[in-house]
Amino acid sequence: MNHNHLGKGLAAGAALAALAASAPASAAATPAFTCRASAAYLELSGATRAEPLVANGITDGTNPDRAACADDSGLIEADVKIPPGPVTSPQIQLLGLFAKTGIDPDGGQTAAQTASAEAGVARPVRIDLGELLVTADVVEAQTSASCVGGVPTFTSDGDVVNLRINGTPVTGPLNDSRVIEIPALAKISLNQVVQDDAGDVRGIERRALQVDLLNLPGLPPVARAVVGEAKSGSTGAVCAPTPTGPTGPTGSTGETGATGSTGATGATGDTGATGDTGATGPAGPTGPAGPTGESGATGPTGETGATGPAGASGPTGATGQDGTDGTNGKDGTNGKDGTNGKDGKDGKDGVGTPGPAGPAGPAGATGPAGSSARVGSVVQASSIPLNQRLLRIDSRSLRLGKSGLNSQRMRVKVYCKPVAATSCAGTLKVRSAEKVKSGLTKSAAIKRVTFGSAEIQLPRRAVGYVKLPVERPKQQLLNQKLKSLKVVISATVIDGTGKRQVIERTVTLRG
Repeated sequence: MNHNHLGKGLAAGAALAALAASAPASAAATPAFTCRASAAYLELSGATRAEPLVANGITDGTNPDRAACADDSGLIEADVKIPPGPVTSPQIQLLGLFAKTGIDPDGGQTAAQTASAEAGVARPVRIDLGELLVTADVVEAQTSASCVGGVPTFTSDGDVVNLRINGTPVTGPLNDSRVIEIPALAKISLNQVVQDDAGDVRGIERRALQVDLLNLPGLPPVARAVVGEAKSGSTGAVCAPTPTGPTGPTGSTGETGATGSTGATGATGDTGATGDTGATGPAGPTGPAGPTGESGATGPTGETGATGPAGASGPTGATGQDGTDGTNGKDGTNGKDGTNGKDGKDGKDGVGTPGPAGPAGPAGATGPAGSSARVGSVVQASSIPLNQRLLRIDSRSLRLGKSGLNSQRMRVKVYCKPVAATSCAGTLKVRSAEKVKSGLTKSAAIKRVTFGSAEIQLPRRAVGYVKLPVERPKQQLLNQKLKSLKVVISATVIDGTGKRQVIERTVTLRG
């Protein structure tokens, strides 16, 4: 990743040097995919290109590309000025610069690889050319190169959000190729695409926003400011299978190795089991009678005998004293009721308040079942071309908030792209990329941990932040144990037509 700045000796007004080809041609080029991504740069006549953030490239306006694509990325969150220092003209002021290139897989045959590049700014950009001031909220360009049907194939995507010229909003589509001419002053190009499909050196280049400050008629521009440039290409026959060389002759048999030393004596075996008991021998002759033994001890006392018959009755006893009086008996039953008296005259009608409402009647019969809703099939982002993805995840790292409104929450920056019908809706979650210990105890399971989830609801062409609360046990796990780890941001989104997609991005989460 290169970070360079323009020197103070630049002077506006000189002629701009012409851009050279994006990659040198070779008659016997080694097959390889190429890529380059630049967040922004400024070119003036007679001066080196000023380019603060480039992925897999060289800050050289004549030959800025490397021979092969490689994984590279960079992000600058702070304010960047090109050239640096106080406000001058011309000058580009930017926030949230990013540039990324990738080759997937890293090795193997080129026919199975995909090269990609993306660059731009995720926050407002300001291009000051003196009489002309151009601003935008988001600027992005993306390209890719791969083999489809045995032929190098290139795609691109990009967007410019909320473009203004001298404070006046530019209406109409901003995600297609477009040129805005300001006579005798400047030319503004949106989503400029240059593609070369012939020869050994092929490729595609996309510039999201290019502003040329015009010179006198017939002369090159005085200054050129570019924000969001992405390149993907190929050199040589990248889609041809790599030939396998002939098998070499079999090597001669090596000499027999020396005899190994005698092994150690084995351990003594276990003792054998005890044999069966032999058969009983014949009985011997009867011996002489022994002496008479001593008398045995007295036996126990016998049980008690049965009870004898009852004796004769004794004489009658004297009469006892009188008992106490008994309690009174129960009351008798009531007599029959007397006859009713005559009915009295009817009273006047009362004026009462209405009574409470009666209970609800029984539920009506269930209506017929409605027709089944149509649910679009879910499509993984890896199989979706860049220019057809509904949502873009802009966050390149996550941090757990420590104070204020974002305390113990993560913020994920997303952009609902113009390809969405009306809006992007769904859910977003953050989950560990690998299995980790899910708690602080020794018995905690090792698994993939989901740190938080939240809903997405964003209008088309809008940038927003999804805030995901993190539960306390997972806060403690992150702060005390893991410190930082790779996580996957996964967004399942649906647009107004029912189209569903799953968009993912792997970043680093820090406590």
